[in-house]
Amino acid sequence: MKQIFLAKKSKRMLARLIDFVLVTGITLLLFMFLIFPLTFNQDQYLKNNQEAVSLYNESGLFVVDESDNYRGKSSFNGFNKIEDLYSKEVTFENHTYTIQLTKSLFEFYTQKYTMFDGQKVFSLDTYKQEILKLNTTESNIKAYDEMNHTFTLMDDSKANDTISYFTSVYTNTSQNIMSSSIIKKYTDENEQIMFHALSFIVPTLLGISFIFDLIIPLCMPNGETLGKKIMHLGLVSKDGYELKKYFLIPRFLSYIFIEYILGIVTFGGTFLISYTMFLFVKKRRCIHDFLSNSVVIDKDSSIIFKDAKEEAFYLNRQKTLGATNETN
Repeated sequence: MKQIFLAKKSKRMLARLIDFVLVTGITLLLFMFLIFPLTFNQDQYLKNNQEAVSLYNESGLFVVDESDNYRGKSSFNGFNKIEDLYSKEVTFENHTYTIQLTKSLFEFYTQKYTMFDGQKVFSLDTYKQEILKLNTTESNIKAYDEMNHTFTLMDDSKANDTISYFTSVYTNTSQNIMSSSIIKKYTDENEQIMFHALSFIVPTLLGISFIFDLIIPLCMPNGETLGKKIMHLGLVSKDGYELKKYFLIPRFLSYIFIEYILGIVTFGGTFLISYTMFLFVKKRRCIHDFLSNSVVIDKDSSIIFKDAKEEAFYLNRQKTLGATNETN
């Protein structure tokens, strides 16, 4: 008579965790130290980044340090009075810089605008009208001194409104630079370089999983993974006999594509369904168990027969031995 004991839930979950840690850990190590360096075009990536940073610096609206870190000048805090717009010291990456927002914005629109999708650079009058909004309540600026890059306000009591208006214009202009075609050319190419390299993590994961979740079980007597081997678990058919090796293939494919990959697409949906089945259905079977005719058992407590014929032979032999012992 068959003696099959189902694997305890805790032991099976621990075995799955061991396998997951092994597969994921080896995948990440292999990818980070071998696959990614081979597939990531670092030279082109750095070249594109340097070109983009050079353009940011040339625009005059960004602070760029020696390590090519950049930051919009208007993003710094502390513009509390009109004079701060004319000249202010800021600290960026442990270095102190003097930034002149009014001068930088004027030079951008009157000299460099066409570099960043502008149809033509602005004349002084156009700059005053389109950017500074002279003699309107929107900016509160009455006059602009292009030599010193200073303002005369319509209402001095509304200086804070002018500061807010000017820094907002500056910020929007900086964002337009970042999304301009000349910058986007380099950032898009770098995104493609990064995506290309990162895309190899999927075949790397599949390859490692192929070894640990299929090749190793095919070499084990009861189709166990290393995690199951450590926890003394094994596989049998749903009838309680030795699982045919070819059933390990649909077991592996269903686990990878239905529970793992489709689980990612469904934000863990299929994985959750599978392990809810494991907790509540008869014989504690997941989706990949149903699709591979398998059941996970405790090997130490179970007697596994190849098939019904081997089981019958065993039982008959036991009866014969028993009868012989009684005669003696």
